[in-house]
Amino acid sequence: MTKIEKEILKFLVDGKAYSDTAIKKNFGINDEELKIIYENLKAESYLETYEEFEKREKLKKEEIIENSEKKGCSGCSSGGCGSSNSEKKPCPANKDNDNSKILVLTEKALMLNQEF
Repeated sequence: MTKIEKEILKFLVDGKAYSDTAIKKNFGINDEELKIIYENLKAESYLETYEEFEKREKLKKEEIIENSEKKGCSGCSSGGCGSSNSEKKPCPANKDNDNSKILVLTEKALMLNQEF
């Protein structure tokens, strides 16, 4: 990982940036340079797409449900969440949103930040 990749990763983990524009401005880089940095950080498993994050989280929830004897929210697979069938609420995920450009920090990134 290059020095600027480490600095940008730390910047993201510290919550100092919420947009690509903020990152480019703070580090004096352009769109193409940032794209390459993101690709490198994804390749090294420090970032993942929102789609990958959602899949991983869904698997975690399914494991919890399978391993739990507790009744209650059974996730979106049952049509909604609530403490009883009569109280079902719609799932929070809105399928109309375009999340294709969202990147998520991985646990690996958070662990690395502790070393900085």
